[in-house]
Amino acid sequence: MSGVTSPLTERRVPTSRTSILVGADLSICLLAGVLAFIARFERWPLQSPYAELLPRFISVACIIRISVFYASGAYSQAWRYASVREAVLLVYTAMVATVLTTAAGRLFGLTALGPVPWSVLLLDATLFVCGTIGIRLMARAYRQRLFGPSKRAPEGRRTLIIGAGAAGQLVAREMLKGGRTGMVPFGFVDDDRTLHGKRIFGLPVLGHTAEMVEIAKAANVDLVVIATPSAPGS
Repeated sequence: MSGVTSPLTERRVPTSRTSILVGADLSICLLAGVLAFIARFERWPLQSPYAELLPRFISVACIIRISVFYASGAYSQAWRYASVREAVLLVYTAMVATVLTTAAGRLFGLTALGPVPWSVLLLDATLFVCGTIGIRLMARAYRQRLFGPSKRAPEGRRTLIIGAGAAGQLVAREMLKGGRTGMVPFGFVDDDRTLHGKRIFGLPVLGHTAEMVEIAKAANVDLVVIATPSAPGS
């Protein structure tokens, strides 16, 4: 029936996004391993025993890294709304996966193939950590329209936001999403003088909250939104 959403439909999109992210991490793991071996030995194809060691190492590395990421909840995080805390957690998770992968690479020394060289492990770890963090930052930047073709500026009432803290930033972000609020953020005013003259989401911090009346009149804004408990009510 049209307009009816089942639990299966609701889960389909997040599951699809998780699959894409897992696929991206697997691709990064594969690419990191191949590039690390090529950079170390400066030749392709590789010679024995490294030609046989490469696919086995990459297979083990992928299993370890994806398992650690799943166990840490990295694939359940909505990176669109991630903060510094989630980014630091991702770094720690990637480092744990790297330590386990390095240990596994050295344990290949117990086989006839011999251990993975330390230089290869270091290059592989660096590429994987940078790649997994970078792909998430790129996805977040795309979501926030930090690069790529800019959309037409939303139409609505020019709005001055009182408070450039967490609440003010949340209000500004909602206004910038596409004009659903009918308001277009013009800028902020805030008590924190260290923010004056700076930009947040591309919007200027114009001055102190005590100056909001003068700023609003000079800028010819239509609305003033209070997003801080310290702002005066009149």
